[in-house]
Amino acid sequence: MTQRKEIHKQLRDAEELPMGSRGSSTMRCYKVQARMSIGCGPLEIRGAKTLIGKNIITDSRWETLNFPEAAIGVPASKWKVEYADHGYLSYPAAQALRWWLLAEQYSITGLETRLVEFQFKSSYEAIPVKAHCLVDPEQREDILPDWGKDEQK
Repeated sequence: MTQRKEIHKQLRDAEELPMGSRGSSTMRCYKVQARMSIGCGPLEIRGAKTLIGKNIITDSRWETLNFPEAAIGVPASKWKVEYADHGYLSYPAAQALRWWLLAEQYSITGLETRLVEFQFKSSYEAIPVKAHCLVDPEQREDILPDWGKDEQK
């Protein structure tokens, strides 16, 4: 190994990795629930399904509803937030879907809805493990092919 390569190797081995990071957040998010008034019987709903995949709301038991995602409609949240990936909604989205459900079932008088508020806690930790593939401007040919060479000569 040449002296120059030995120096580069020592420099690479002595370099420290960047510091990692960690953080956490707490947000409020919501789910929509619906039920029928006592004695009104089961209701087949349009546009939503219960947690177990049914589209029927039974008597007086609160059922948590899932609304299908679509290209057009109510966004789960105005900003990209982690709780939206887990099926929770922002307050405006939950209210909009709740009232949309009631409007869709306009002829049914026994349908009741409510919002359930959740405290969504998330945390992350990023730990540096190792650095990969140093590209030395003077030693690039050791790692990448030199696409600029004319190999037909």
